[in-house]
Amino acid sequence: WDGAAQGMKCEDGEIPAELQGPAEEARQFMVETAAEASEELMEKYLGGEELAEAEIINALRTRTLATEIVPMYCGSAFKNKGVQAMLDGVIQLLPSPVDVPDVKG
Repeated sequence: WDGAAQGMKCEDGEIPAELQGPAEEARQFMVETAAEASEELMEKYLGGEELAEAEIINALRTRTLATEIVPMYCGSAFKNKGVQAMLDGVIQLLPSPVDVPDVKG
């Protein structure tokens, strides 16, 4: 996160050693949750194959649209920390108006 760029510029870096275990567990949980979207993905996952990023995103979107999961993000509008990642998640995972039926009533 670059404070001078007000959160518009972020760089990926190494996960600190003390957080690598929890980060790997969280990622594994996310991948397993994505794999549950279809038998094909579950077979691939259980077979030890790595799911591609696009497969994970598409599967999480499918499960979100089916209201099986609820993605959670956090950020701080005060300093724009995490806001861009949250907005990217909204675009990738949440339904657009064409994905849901009209509201009646």
